[in-house]
Amino acid sequence: MDYDILDSIWGPFLLASDHGKLCILDYQQGPKPRPILSTWQRNPSALTLSKKWLISYLAGKRPILDIPLHPQGTPFQIAIWNHLLTIPYGKTVSYHDIASAMGKPQAVRAVGNAIGQNPIQILIPCHRVIGKNGELRGYAAGLDMKKRLLDLEGYRQVSSL
Repeated sequence: MDYDILDSIWGPFLLASDHGKLCILDYQQGPKPRPILSTWQRNPSALTLSKKWLISYLAGKRPILDIPLHPQGTPFQIAIWNHLLTIPYGKTVSYHDIASAMGKPQAVRAVGNAIGQNPIQILIPCHRVIGKNGELRGYAAGLDMKKRLLDLEGYRQVSSL
């Protein structure tokens, strides 16, 4: 597995790819930074496209997703992560919405657990998933990062009166 660290204006991000496909994008200042395994090789050139995408995104642009992805997980997790890719930029859905869309409306916790295991943060936009009541809920990189990402995308929470 090839990896590199992108030192961005938001802090460091770990990126890793396997045979040219992005497997990991992890915010390293979050509460649970992903460790770099001794079997990985630092290879900045293998992640050039992914780093360009992330730099552009963090600068407030809407880069086109043309990066080959290879998240590793169970079939259920991969189905959930693929569903996350359908959430439009600047929009949010609830965990319940996703569970219902997957035909498992009672599986909200399982959906939340799968989202929490997303290995490709930001690019697979788990930050766009919020609580049914509109509140920001769990995010592996921390709720402050989740709020920053949603603010970057122009999301404005509408409070009910």
